[in-house]
Amino acid sequence: SQKRRFLKRWAERVADLDHCILDLHYYHFSEFDREHIRGTLHTQVTRYNSELEALPATVVGEFSAGRPPACSSMNPQKFFEMQLSLYMANSTHGAFFWCWSDGAGGDWSLKDADETRREAIKSEAEVNRQRNPNLEATPREELIRKLSIKENDDD
Repeated sequence: SQKRRFLKRWAERVADLDHCILDLHYYHFSEFDREHIRGTLHTQVTRYNSELEALPATVVGEFSAGRPPACSSMNPQKFFEMQLSLYMANSTHGAFFWCWSDGAGGDWSLKDADETRREAIKSEAEVNRQRNPNLEATPREELIRKLSIKENDDD
């Protein structure tokens, strides 16, 4: 496929590209992502994770807990935690949830997500810091600070 050819070429050529990373956006909410077409959500995320493991210089620049209509194979919290754990562990430059606040609810907005989801991000960030103790402060540090903001704060 065209995607496989591109990813192969990226892996071969990235050493020649200074200060470049491949920004991947993994979403699972459209009609195209329905399980009867692409496999269960677990299968889809595992497939993307295999790409990350094989590629140098990557970041999952966007992901969400949004799922396709009539999804039955995985609840939103488990889906979110699986993506967060795998993407953070296997992309070389981390993973970023869609946004802090956009009014679209907890599957898209961390501010609107329940405390369990916010705690999962804090926990994964700490695990990542332990894996990579020489990392300087990252945008993730700012996210952790924001996660500590009181619920009634509108910032």
